[in-house]
Amino acid sequence: MIASRAVVCCLPATTLITLVGILTILTGCATMQAVPGQAQARPLQDAAAQGQARQAPAAEQAADVSQLADAGTHEDGGGDEAAAADEREARLMVYHAELHMVVSDIRNSLNAIQAIAEDHGGYLQEMAGNRITIRVPARAFHESVSRIQRLGEMTDRHVVGEDVTEQMRDLSIRLETSEKMRQRLLALAEKAEKLDDAIRIERELSRVIEKIEKLKGKIRYLESRIAYSTIRVRLNSPQPQRAEADRLPFQ
Repeated sequence: MIASRAVVCCLPATTLITLVGILTILTGCATMQAVPGQAQARPLQDAAAQGQARQAPAAEQAADVSQLADAGTHEDGGGDEAAAADEREARLMVYHAELHMVVSDIRNSLNAIQAIAEDHGGYLQEMAGNRITIRVPARAFHESVSRIQRLGEMTDRHVVGEDVTEQMRDLSIRLETSEKMRQRLLALAEKAEKLDDAIRIERELSRVIEKIEKLKGKIRYLESRIAYSTIRVRLNSPQPQRAEADRLPFQ
């Protein structure tokens, strides 16, 4: 090191300037060779970054689609379950019971059965001899049967629940169709110019109106059977019963 410093110091000034210039040129060339490599690497890095940027939204979009599909599946499944639950809750049932019993006092038992019906908001439909028929609200059907059973010894019991959902639906559809036909006939009657056309329309309109009234009557009857359940009871007794005539309301 000491020798090289001595040599440098001994060189003329012009020579030193020349050496410094050469070193500067060499350093610049090395820098220029390094920079193109970096310049070539940057486009590759930028391209990779752009590719990742394009892949990221695509991945996010795929995830969103998957989530929507899963949500749709859950919603469809939930909708089916809800529809099934609604279908079960919306079933229209008609309940009726036939009871055969042995009691000690037929007359008192008949009066007790009538009182049970009235306690639940029902009414007596028929009473004759040792038989009685009552109507009770559907919500009180099972409770009424249970109370009647406690009046004596049950010898026969027949309880039926009839599903009338489809029957009611069919009647409602037929009524709706007939109502639409009635409206169309009324519109045609207003536009009829010939007497023969008016007579034919009037005849058809009368037929449709009659059909509508019958359908409404069937629907009312079915609604009554749904709202009020029927309980028929036949009583027997091992003991002789005293004959007692039914009292008339005006006596």
